Amino acid sequence: MATGLFFISESSSAASTINSRLLHSYPDASPHTSRWVLNHALFRSTPSNPPDNSPFQHQHVLNLGHYPGKTFIAITSPVSKSGTDIQDGATVISVPFAQTEQYLRLMFGKFGALWVQRAQLGVQNGWAYDVGDWTVRVGELKQAGQPGTLRGTVVFIQHAGSSQTGNEENGQDEKIVDQMSKEELEEYMSEMQATIREMWSGFGEEGAREFFSVPDPAGGKNETFEEVKVWCEMLRSVRG
Repeated sequence: MATGLFFISESSSAASTINSRLLHSYPDASPHTSRWVLNHALFRSTPSNPPDNSPFQHQHVLNLGHYPGKTFIAITSPVSKSGTDIQDGATVISVPFAQTEQYLRLMFGKFGALWVQRAQLGVQNGWAYDVGDWTVRVGELKQAGQPGTLRGTVVFIQHAGSSQTGNEENGQDEKIVDQMSKEELEEYMSEMQATIREMWSGFGEEGAREFFSVPDPAGGKNETFEEVKVWCEMLRSVRG
């Protein structure tokens, strides 16, 4: 349920440096056998009557390697030119991964007049490690179709009790959070974010943008979808 996402702009050595420092700081870290991947396409709604300064929307089409078989689609509520926090204004659904290309063809074709695509981004050869109760993912974010265009490095730190595990421990974590008062939840999240930041500080990289997910004490939000919103917020910010 506790996740932290860090983005370092344009550094060509950050990913290898973080990998080295992670393995040095956590010699018992267990690397995943498969490489971690991410693919993201961003669309922006077009004005109905140009020049139109009315609020616009973003649509994200996102694949995350740690959720195989799924593609996530997130559409923001109409926002002003100044933007807004996507976690407070987005609807997320998932579709089978096999339908991704068909959906993108639909966006480029029949919906092409309604949505304009911005550059696609991706991580193709990322790393993932289990570090105690945490999973750390590291990858170089590049512009699709231009392998040499590095946009930055992403580091995702996620508690093992998060929704991707789907195990009994996750159920216990959700139950504990559900029983917390607002004050207890704020204290819990402060402690978890401090733990994430402490782990991050050990990698020795400064100036990163930070993004955190916030659990829902009422249990009314889908934890995986809340994680997807954090990814979409970060990926949208990369494009400015």
